[in-house]
Amino acid sequence: MELNLARDVKDNMKGFNKYIGDRRKSRENVGPLLNEMRNLVTQDMEKAELDFSKAFSTISHKILIDKLLKYGLDELTGRWVEKWLNGKAQRVVISGTKSSWGPVTSGVPQGSRLGPVLFNIFINDLDAGTECTLSKFADDPKLGGEADTPEDRAASQRDLDRLEKWADRNLMQFNQGKCQVLHLGKNNPMHQYMLGAAWLESSFAERDLGVLVGTRLNMSQQCALVAKRADGILGCIRQSIASRLRKVILPLSSALVRPHMESCVQFWAPQYKRDMDILERVQRRATKMMKGLEHLSYEERLRELGPDLGVLVDNKLNTGQQCSSAATKANQMLGCIHRGITSRDRDVIIPLYSALVRLHLEYCVQFWSPQFKKDVDRLERVQRRAMKMIKELENLSYEERLKELSLFSLEKRRLRGDLITVLQYLKDGYKEDGGSLFTRSHIERTRGNGYKLHWETFHLHIRKKFFTARTIIHWNNLPREAPFPTTGWTR
Repeated sequence: MELNLARDVKDNMKGFNKYIGDRRKSRENVGPLLNEMRNLVTQDMEKAELDFSKAFSTISHKILIDKLLKYGLDELTGRWVEKWLNGKAQRVVISGTKSSWGPVTSGVPQGSRLGPVLFNIFINDLDAGTECTLSKFADDPKLGGEADTPEDRAASQRDLDRLEKWADRNLMQFNQGKCQVLHLGKNNPMHQYMLGAAWLESSFAERDLGVLVGTRLNMSQQCALVAKRADGILGCIRQSIASRLRKVILPLSSALVRPHMESCVQFWAPQYKRDMDILERVQRRATKMMKGLEHLSYEERLRELGPDLGVLVDNKLNTGQQCSSAATKANQMLGCIHRGITSRDRDVIIPLYSALVRLHLEYCVQFWSPQFKKDVDRLERVQRRAMKMIKELENLSYEERLKELSLFSLEKRRLRGDLITVLQYLKDGYKEDGGSLFTRSHIERTRGNGYKLHWETFHLHIRKKFFTARTIIHWNNLPREAPFPTTGWTR
């Protein structure tokens, strides 16, 4: 159905998609939003944060079906959707007293895959005729426009009137208590706007996809909020976990505390020293909890925890012991999940496995990637066991379970991680070190991509397994369409 409507439904919806909740998509959504706001930082700007009241529950079935047919959906599929939505009944129970059954004439089922798709289609024409920029973030549309002149402010007010009329036509309502205006710019006149018959309140900060943005576009409030959350989790660890060994505290801090301080941090990175110190104090407190490090300075604790990165390497540069250690830790954590969690639904097991188990199998894996098949199989067995825990997938093969869950094997994930790391060394944050690790090939006659790396010959077989050697073959075989560096290289 999505493919049939692709030509008519606009590609400007954020928030509801099949990757909803995924961290990568959060970055894709919040990035353009903040960038658009910062581009207008030199101008006075109004940003209206709107919210539909009970958005999923108030969608009229009749209007929705009419829109589906209008956007080109064939009549047979349209009638199927209509039958899927209709024919349901509901009643209210208060203190044991039950009302009579009544037909459900509005709303789309929440928790289903089709529900968000139908909601996107329903509000597809929300921005029809608007003069300002309207961003549709799920059920929270955001209207942004300039406020330098009376004409600009009048345009924003006309768009708010259009949105109110759209809501009336489509039998929906805005939640007036959650609709506010964020005034940006030093000389902003703080004009008041109306939505329907009510004045919109002014706000000094608004949350956009989990990032708290203030009128001055600085991130101090976001840093304080993040540090408070991380401190709360760290306090729970301190009160609940008796052990103070680094092998206990460090993984817990990495899995439960640090994600709060690094989620979408590329867009809310602290701008002032006081904000940096607020975030750094969380890690300072976490490292001070570890036994044997209490009396060291913060820099000494980091130095003590940092050199070996927790990776075991023997005198033959073999990482077999590290693979065994990583698999043991991951299996122990998986056992805790198996014993402590009764649910076997994929919506429960997959997030727990990703947050608590897989990180043991992938931490610094570019450095200790398994060199022998026995080590590859040892790591893969952990994921194989985790996938077999999921209800209704027990009788499928490992490959079928991965396909059903849209997951990759750990071996493919390691290869993907290797190539991403190479790109970072050549293009992004580690570019200064990349020149000492990789050398551009000067052979002119090449097939495929034009960014080939020089392959050196080695006498030791173990050397071919190192990160800087094993990735070159895969890198050189990438197609020309891959996202290669565009600066510092010549074809």
